[in-house]
Amino acid sequence: MNKVEIAAVVAAFGMLSGCATYLEEGATKNAAAQCEAMGKQFVKTDSKKNEAIVVASATVTGECVGPEDPRYVAETSNNTSSD
Repeated sequence: MNKVEIAAVVAAFGMLSGCATYLEEGATKNAAAQCEAMGKQFVKTDSKKNEAIVVASATVTGECVGPEDPRYVAETSNNTSSD
C-alpha cells in the first residue's frame, strides 16, 4: 500500500475569534487538493486548533489513499431520473 502523509499548517495573526475553525477547514481543503493532484483521496487522521487573543492556528494531518485502501470512498452518481 502506497500512502503519502500530508500535514497542512496554517496560522493567522490579528484575526477575530473563531478563526481556528476556518483555518482548519482551509488546511483540510489544501491537503485534499494535494492528494487529488496525485489521484488519491485525503483521509484526516488528526487535527489541532489553537486560538489565542491575537493568534489562531490549525494543523491537519492525514494520508493520501488510493482505491486499494479500505478508507477510500468511491464516487457514486445518483443521477437517476424517471420521466
